[in-house]
Amino acid sequence: MSHVRDMRSEFLLKLALLARFDKPATELIARQLDEFASVVRSVESARISEDGFDAVLARWRREQAHAAVRFLRLLQN
Repeated sequence: MSHVRDMRSEFLLKLALLARFDKPATELIARQLDEFASVVRSVESARISEDGFDAVLARWRREQAHAAVRFLRLLQN
């Protein structure tokens, strides 16, 4: 899953299925963190304009990527 928005459905569904069958999610979480590393690099390197909707959207994407990584790290513990 290379888009943060996919975590809402795909990733959470995978977690739910693993939990339903009493399987560990460790590997899934680690793989997702690895994949999100490139997403975070991409949004971090994106140039944010000073104002306007493009700036709002870029900041939104950056914050969502960071929040997703924080969430995944919390799941690891």
